[in-house]
Order: sequence, then C-alpha cells, then structure tokens
Amino acid sequence: MENLQKFIAPFPTTSAIAARYFRDLGIKSDLIYIDGSHDYDDVLADLQDYYKLLSSKGWMFGHDVSFIRKALEKFVEITP
Repeated sequence: MENLQKFIAPFPTTSAIAARYFRDLGIKSDLIYIDGSHDYDDVLADLQDYYKLLSSKGWMFGHDVSFIRKALEKFVEITP
C-alpha cells in the first residue's frame, strides 16, 4: 500500500472537531469508517455528526458493533 497519500490523510484531533471542520468546508465523503469511543453518547454523537457528511450514495460503517449496538439502534430510530 503505497502512494495513498492523496486518498488517506491523518487528521489528529477529536472526532467532534474533525466533523465540524469537514462540515464547515463542505466536505462530503463516499465512505466513513467510525472506530472511536465505545461510550453510548460518544457513539451516538459520531453517528449523527458523520451521517451529515455522507455523500448521497455514501456508506458509513464501523467497528465493535456489539459495544455500540444501543447507540446504533437509537440512531436508526431517530434519523429520517
């Protein structure tokens, strides 16, 4: 895996600040991978923040669904 710098760039900050930064720049993404905190409130906030950054045909996925199931279920319930 070389020469991927134009596709993947580290962004060392909190997920909330990164989401706000990307939103303010109008950045949309086709793929968003969430692998952050396993805390219910943090996961729900990440889902809500990053869902807004998906392109119209984008996909959002993540890690450790067994830990975040309740937040994911709540997100699906409240998201139109």
